[in-house]
Amino acid sequence: MKFTWGYEMETIPGRVIAPPLLHDKISLTSSGNTAQWMFYGTRKEIIEWMRTHPQLVIEYRPYASALQQQQQQTELIFDLLAVPDEDQSYYQYLKSFVVSDYEHERVKCEIRPKLENNKDATMIDALLCRTITHNGVCLGDIADELEHQWNMPARSYYQQLVDMYHEQPAPCHVISSAGPSSIRVGDSPSLHVRPQPSSVTAAAPKGLCTP
Repeated sequence: MKFTWGYEMETIPGRVIAPPLLHDKISLTSSGNTAQWMFYGTRKEIIEWMRTHPQLVIEYRPYASALQQQQQQTELIFDLLAVPDEDQSYYQYLKSFVVSDYEHERVKCEIRPKLENNKDATMIDALLCRTITHNGVCLGDIADELEHQWNMPARSYYQQLVDMYHEQPAPCHVISSAGPSSIRVGDSPSLHVRPQPSSVTAAAPKGLCTP
């Protein structure tokens, strides 16, 4: 499996199309052929690609301009998923049950907005790690954190079976997330609404592009 990246076609799952020009943003939508951005390759290949494009911003953009508030509050999901490797030998396949080979193991990184219609139930068995960031995150800001999380020791097979039985996803790591846009104190409509910051950052790594 060669290293590939781009938008995964909604009508042809597994088909990835790379845009001819990246410019400074990867724009995601709620549906269609630009709903998710994919990387297929090793962990090292994916992280190196992010580091060579540190200024690239991942941004969810709703179709309707009236949904600007939703755009600001929507978070992004970075899912690391196991994928079948056609080039893997039978010995390597058996060895993978005993020893994790992060250097050569082929994986998929799926980036998409965190929406109510997300497909979590259909991917629990393949999910290795999940990271949640705020909308508009820069790849240079999260590459180091993703590398750290993706190279953590693998969960035991017992824990994986327990998670699958309870339909729980893999460990979830929140780098930074969006907070509420306002808080109403009391029940009276005459009371003031206190504006809140558009995002709350928890242990956010220092990066190259700051909002």
